[in-house]
Amino acid sequence: MSNRVRIMALNGASAPEFVPGPAPLGYRTTIALVLLSALVAAAAIKFPLPAFAAVVLAIVFVAGCKVLGPRPFGVFGLIFSVPLYLSHHFVYRPNLGAADGVAVYVVDFWVVWLMVDAMIQRQKGTRKPLRDFAAFLVPVILLLVTDLISFTKSGDLQLSAYGFIEHFRDALLFLVLVSAVRQGKKELNAASLAIVWAVLTIGGICVLEMILQKHLGIHAYQSGEYDPQVFRSAGLTTPTLAAGYLATLMPLVAIEFFFPISKARKRLAGLSLVLGIAGLGCTLSRAAVGILAIGLIPLFMLLRRQRVIRRGHMIVGLLLVALIGAGLSDKITARADEGRIETLDGRTGLLGTALNMAADSPVIGQGLNNYELKMYGFIPSDQRQSFEYLVHNKYLLTLAETGPLGLAALLILLVVGSRRAFLLARRGLPMGTALLCSMIVIALHMNVESYTAGPILLNVWILLALIAGFWSSEQATEQMRPAE
Repeated sequence: MSNRVRIMALNGASAPEFVPGPAPLGYRTTIALVLLSALVAAAAIKFPLPAFAAVVLAIVFVAGCKVLGPRPFGVFGLIFSVPLYLSHHFVYRPNLGAADGVAVYVVDFWVVWLMVDAMIQRQKGTRKPLRDFAAFLVPVILLLVTDLISFTKSGDLQLSAYGFIEHFRDALLFLVLVSAVRQGKKELNAASLAIVWAVLTIGGICVLEMILQKHLGIHAYQSGEYDPQVFRSAGLTTPTLAAGYLATLMPLVAIEFFFPISKARKRLAGLSLVLGIAGLGCTLSRAAVGILAIGLIPLFMLLRRQRVIRRGHMIVGLLLVALIGAGLSDKITARADEGRIETLDGRTGLLGTALNMAADSPVIGQGLNNYELKMYGFIPSDQRQSFEYLVHNKYLLTLAETGPLGLAALLILLVVGSRRAFLLARRGLPMGTALLCSMIVIALHMNVESYTAGPILLNVWILLALIAGFWSSEQATEQMRPAE
C-alpha cells in the first residue's frame, strides 16, 4: 500500500474525536491570581464590607462586559452613574459657589474608560468618524472660552477655577459619549437601557422616601430645610432637581415602552415609567410636572399618529394620575398653603439681582462661579422676599457670570440640539421625537432652575451627546437619506 493511500485511510477513519481541554494558565497569571486572592482574603478579614463590595463590583464589571461588551457597558455605566452622584472632594468650600471644590466623581471613571477605548479604536483604524459635528463643537468651545475670559472680572479666582473644572468635565463627557454612541447600534441600545434603569432607580428611591418619610440621599438636602410644613422626596439630591431629572428622561422611557426592541425591555420600561411618574409626584414639584406635560406634546402626537396609544392607555394614565393625586392630596394642599416665599412666585424676586449683576458688567460678566460671592452687593432696593439665593434661572445666571457671549453659546447649543432632534423626529424616528421632548423640557426647566452642577447639568450634556451621536449614526443616516 502506498503512503498516499495509507494517509487517506487514516484521515477517513471514524475514530472518536479528541476534545482538547483548556490551555493551562501561565505561571505569571497563576501567581497574579494567587496574590489577588490573598489580598482579597486579607482585606475581607480586616474590612469585610468594603471587600464584599469590591468583589460584587468586580462580578458586575465582568458580567457587564460579557453581556453588553466593553464599550456599550461603558456607555451604560456612565449614564446610569450620573444620578447617583458619588464623589470624593479633595478641596471643599461649602456655601460658596455651585462648583464648590475639586472632586472626583464615579462618572470620571467611565469617561476615562471610554477615552481609552477610543484611543485603542483609533490605533486599530476602526473608529467611525462623526458627521456634521462642527455645529455642536463650536458652541462648546465658545462656552469654555467665555468661561476663561470671565476670569478677568472674577472676585475669587479659586472659585472660577472650580467652575471651569466642572464645565471642562462636562464638555469632555460630551465629546467622549458622542464618539462612543456613534460607533454602533449596541451603544445606542445601551444608552437607552441605562436611562430606563436610572429613572427606575431614582423614581423608586423617591417612592421609598415618601413611604418611609425619610430622605435616603447623601448630599445637602435635609428634611424640612426648604419646606417645613410638608415632606418631599428628594431622590439623592433635592426635590426640585430630582423632579427635573425625572421629567427630562421620561419621554425616552416612554419610547422604550411603546417602541420596544424586546418584550423584556418593554416590561422593564413599563415598570420604570410607573415608578418614574410616581417618583415625580412624590417630589411635589409643580413646575416640573407642568413642564413635562408641555414637553410630551410631540410624543403624544406621534403615538396618536402611529395609533400606538388608544383610549385604554389614556384611561389608565388618568387613573394613575388620579391615584397619585388622591394619595398626595394633603401634601399638595400643604404646599399650596406654604406662602409665596417657598413657591415659584417667591423666586422671581431673585431675577432682579441677576439683572443688576449683568448690567454692572455687560460684556464679560461677573466671573464664572462668582454669583453667590457677589450677589449681596446687587440686591434691588425694592426686593420683597426675605431671602437671597442663587437665581433659579440658567439663562440669567449665565448672563450674569459670563456675559452675553456665554449666554449666546448656551442658546446656540440648545438650538442646535433641538433642531437636530426635530429633524430626526420629522423623519419618523421615535428616538428623535423623544429627544425633542427632552430638549423642550430642558429649555423650559432652565427658566426655573440654575443648572449649575451635578446630575441635572450632566444630564443635559448626555442628552446633547445622544442627539449628536444618533445624528451621526448609520441608522439615522440611512433613514434620513432621501428615497431614490
